[in-house]
Amino acid sequence: MVSTSKSINYKLDEKVFELVQGNIVTHESKSIVIPYKTYFNYDEGFSGVLDAIFNASGDQPFSDAREKAEEIAYEHGYVKYPGMREKGFIYPYNGVIVAGEYLNHKSLIFIVSNDFTGNRKPENPDKVYIDNEDGSYIDAKSIRETVKSALSLAEKHNLRLTEKDYRRLPIERVCDSIAFSAIGTNQYKIPLDVSIRNIVKTVKENIQEQKSLKKVSLVLYSENKYLQAMEIAKSIMEK
Repeated sequence: MVSTSKSINYKLDEKVFELVQGNIVTHESKSIVIPYKTYFNYDEGFSGVLDAIFNASGDQPFSDAREKAEEIAYEHGYVKYPGMREKGFIYPYNGVIVAGEYLNHKSLIFIVSNDFTGNRKPENPDKVYIDNEDGSYIDAKSIRETVKSALSLAEKHNLRLTEKDYRRLPIERVCDSIAFSAIGTNQYKIPLDVSIRNIVKTVKENIQEQKSLKKVSLVLYSENKYLQAMEIAKSIMEK
């Protein structure tokens, strides 16, 4: 373990897990995971990674992601569970990767991180916030599946970029480093310890399967949240 005043790095064989206090937008990772809803509509006013991305780059990343999501829905079918207010584009724990002239050409990994009561019942339903408009929620399983999906999607993206006959666009980069925020702690009111514990544990259990991935970072803006996360990460990583 290597520690500084702003970060802690844990070596996992040839991989690195990093806990950071800082701004996820300006962090050195080549890609950022954006937990998102299946409708691919950006609603202003939520704190966290969504507003950080919007404030830094405007709506272009969200428009690019929606365009890709619409293509997937057209090809594979729309998402419609009982209780949903409208059709969605991508099923839970799937996503798209976009890159452009924004955010210093970082790749943005949009993952549908919420599930729906019309699809499955949440773990510990009495402790989970459920959106009455569509029955959407995030629970511990949602967090684990979001992390696994983001890692897997990045790996597939990297393999595609290295294919012999693939013509890479100038803006496309290998996602060999990924940054996560504390999934679900804003709109869906997931307790910080639940989010951190499930992210860290899932990264530890799955990072070795991703051959092209070198580093996973969990970036927390608040010093208080960072200090809480330090203890949780230590208890998991030093087992």
